[in-house]
Amino acid sequence: DPVEGNCTFGCDDGFQGVFCESQCSNGTYGLNCAERCSRFCGGPDHYCKNDDGKCLAGCESGYTGAQCLTEKPEEGMGAVVIFGILFLLLAALTTVLLLGRNKKQGADAVEEEAKPKPIPKEPTKSSAASKERGSNASGGGRSGEKEASQGSRRSGDSGGGQD
Repeated sequence: DPVEGNCTFGCDDGFQGVFCESQCSNGTYGLNCAERCSRFCGGPDHYCKNDDGKCLAGCESGYTGAQCLTEKPEEGMGAVVIFGILFLLLAALTTVLLLGRNKKQGADAVEEEAKPKPIPKEPTKSSAASKERGSNASGGGRSGEKEASQGSRRSGDSGGGQD
């Protein structure tokens, strides 16, 4: 109000009073100083900026952000979590590959057992006789030599003297 000097539409963030001349007291901020600073603001009094609540002395251990409202993961734990997840994924992949390999080997064995096995043939009389003849004809027996020798003598005896 221009006549009396009071703020008819309220104070800017971070100020209070009828004439908006007073900053928020320590530990409060915002419109009409209605918000409280985060209890995770650093320092013994947890002070923050009077307009937006940004912590003046940083955050206490384990918290981050302008108003120190976000919990940080413990230092070093991020790497442990990442390596743990990678290990589990690797173990799962190895298990799947090994199970697939064993399943394939098992399927191959079952398939091999399922194939009909050839029945060995027993030699027949005609095949045994042909084997015997084959060995005589190839010079294995001496009867062929005797017959050839006797045949030439016979032809010599009958026509030994030609005139």
